Amino acid sequence: MKEEVARQIEEMVGLNQSLRGHGRSENLFNDADLQMAGYAAALRVLTKYVKIDGKDMTVEALRPRGKSERTNVDEIIEFAVQVANEHLVPDGMNEQTWRRLTGPERFYLKMLDIETTGAKKVDNYQNFAKAFRVADYAALMSSVSANGAALKSAAEFGKRQMGDEFGTSLTRAILYGLWEMGKKVEDDTVLEHVRGLTSDYLEQRGDLIAIASYIASKRKDSDRKEAQNSDILAGLIKNQRIG
Repeated sequence: MKEEVARQIEEMVGLNQSLRGHGRSENLFNDADLQMAGYAAALRVLTKYVKIDGKDMTVEALRPRGKSERTNVDEIIEFAVQVANEHLVPDGMNEQTWRRLTGPERFYLKMLDIETTGAKKVDNYQNFAKAFRVADYAALMSSVSANGAALKSAAEFGKRQMGDEFGTSLTRAILYGLWEMGKKVEDDTVLEHVRGLTSDYLEQRGDLIAIASYIASKRKDSDRKEAQNSDILAGLIKNQRIG
């Protein structure tokens, strides 16, 4: 199933890239199309089997369910969705870094990309929060109004929200560093704090650079100062001497 979902998504992404190479500015398939294609690919595999783990799939799919009950079919479809989401790499993000990110990080960075298109409907955020399994997406938002939704900037996060899954992530470490840079904290101190917030700094420097560079590219129109600081921070991490 993983191979089939990946094949389907990669084929559609390849068509998008091919059309861009021929001068088309918009994608043929958007993220919602790719997610639905992931469902379809999973169902193609599921329907090939009468039984999975000794259970009749027709009976399993049609039988009445108890409240909040999860069936084998539900779990398999959810797995397929996660595989599809792994392939929804935002434009400008390093693919290998993307695969190592947590769900809340993917949500935040994906929505940064979508915000560059001017999309402000809260439904978009809700849909991707569900796709990336982010229970409290509102904690990452500065606004959840129906037509004016927006993510928090580094300045709006400040030094709060440091203890949950997102708070201990590489993306949060970068945002913390950007907040300090906005407060005119010395570069060496910023680097020291980013390193302290990273579990394996030497191994993860490449991902930190990728995240900072990505934020720089996505914030250049909406928050020029944060974009500039992101670009500087990426350079500081890249050129840091490790003793």
